[in-house]
Amino acid sequence: MSILLPRNLETQAYWEQSDGSIIDLYGNVMSSQERLQILETVENLPITLEKERIKQVIGNNLITILQWETWSGKSTQLPKFLAEDGSEIITTAPKVMAAMWLASRVSKEKLAETGNPEYSVWYGIWYRTGEEVSSRHKSPISFHTDGTELMRRNMSWSNSDILILDEVHNFSIPTEILAMKIRNEMLKTKKDMRLVIMSATLDPQIFQDYFKDIENDIPFLSIPGRTFPVEHYYNNAQNIEKTILTQAKKKNNILVFCEWKRHIAETVASLESQASEIWHEVEILPLHSELSISERQNVVATPRFGVTKIIVATNIAEESITIPYINTVIDLGKEKSMKHNKFGIAELRSENIAKANSKQRAGRAGRTQNWEYIRMNDFDYEKLKDYPDAPIQNQLLEREILLNINGGTNILEEYYKHKDADRNLFMH
Repeated sequence: MSILLPRNLETQAYWEQSDGSIIDLYGNVMSSQERLQILETVENLPITLEKERIKQVIGNNLITILQWETWSGKSTQLPKFLAEDGSEIITTAPKVMAAMWLASRVSKEKLAETGNPEYSVWYGIWYRTGEEVSSRHKSPISFHTDGTELMRRNMSWSNSDILILDEVHNFSIPTEILAMKIRNEMLKTKKDMRLVIMSATLDPQIFQDYFKDIENDIPFLSIPGRTFPVEHYYNNAQNIEKTILTQAKKKNNILVFCEWKRHIAETVASLESQASEIWHEVEILPLHSELSISERQNVVATPRFGVTKIIVATNIAEESITIPYINTVIDLGKEKSMKHNKFGIAELRSENIAKANSKQRAGRAGRTQNWEYIRMNDFDYEKLKDYPDAPIQNQLLEREILLNINGGTNILEEYYKHKDADRNLFMH
């Protein structure tokens, strides 16, 4: 294929090829087939039907709470909708991989829709994480980890027109402190910044109570997702490898949730030793936070034709990441959790996840076909907590206090100030 390049990079912004494919500023080509697939996917997302109503509600309120089911398109489509009028949008994601994946996906969608290479992930849609940064001073749409956004707000007076706190059901410590800073800003200035709070699983009352001094009647919108039928199964926790092999023999692509890196390594090694039982080519890969960025991207890439893929992951794959080819999720129902004992010593513990986390994991598949969610945990599901404990309730805050003092926010002073006003400093 001959590639048609513009003569003047400053004026040429539409590089569509004769076969319908597109090339971006760095020579990356989007085929016409991929372009059509992206356009069809976006058009059929549930959130697309609610676009104008959502924009109107957010435009008329300082704070909006959104609960959208998995596969509604909330994390990718909402920033695009809100940026159409020229607003600068920042979306926080709970994990590095999520921020990078969302930036990549949205840039591809904008490129497919407009043919404009300005929307390349390296040029127009950006991300900032603790591991890697791809951004400029101003960006119409960018995705940040919540910790990075907190540091940015500590060090800079430049804020976005709209801040979206995504996947807030985790209530990470950076998210709690971000909420505190944003509430303080709004109480002081009442400036026309918009805050959007969203997750597939959240309790809106927590946020309505916390921000009641900003708005008395914070709107709450709930939109269903779009999934294919799901079958839920429960199995004995001792049969994990047997269950994985049974699914792989059926040529199902599988996402397995484990809590420990060590357990992941043991499971991958054991499966590789038994791969001959699967009868066809299989790729078995670990997925955890210690992998390099390129290794993580390779893990979630679409498998080669005829190859069955098995991903054994920590909760890094629990939210904000779409792996569309997965049709079986096997969940041990556990996660590692940092807690402090009565002596103030930090301990890593293995704990049962909450129902909200289980729902997030089950939603990692189901966009393109029927699928299965297999929970392999002997603990009674109905006795699980509805939501996970907030980390800020279980961890010491010395580090966060010092980091924020360095950035100009004295959390201890804020604590006494809010205490005198009979107002909680944090959401928890």
